[in-house]
Amino acid sequence: MIVGIGVDIVDINRIIKMLEQEEKSAFIRRVYTQAEKDGAPKTERLRPLAEYYAGRYAVKEAVFKAVSPYSGIPVDLRKIETLKAEDGHPYVNINEDIRPALDAAGISRIHISITHEKDYAAAFAVAEG
Repeated sequence: MIVGIGVDIVDINRIIKMLEQEEKSAFIRRVYTQAEKDGAPKTERLRPLAEYYAGRYAVKEAVFKAVSPYSGIPVDLRKIETLKAEDGHPYVNINEDIRPALDAAGISRIHISITHEKDYAAAFAVAEG
């Protein structure tokens, strides 16, 4: 049974500007887990990094929209961790940080999809109970 859905779109150029600023490390530290940072492309070029982080940010927002109205618990974006499976598809890591919110909402699985098109990254999340 579908418990909640969420969608979000992020302007990749906005993320590029954040990565260019001095506060880059603060933005990355505030929003992404260590595993997400470890999974980022190993490049000095800003565009691939911004695309990666924009996609992950869109997932965090989409999952938040799918989960928080039903759980009543505000979710810290760092608790929503998007990793890459061996076959390359992204998934939300259900760990002890997000488990209480999911349990409160009766959610057992979260399905996600990320897409990139020109200057935008978008994500869709379906919370299943």
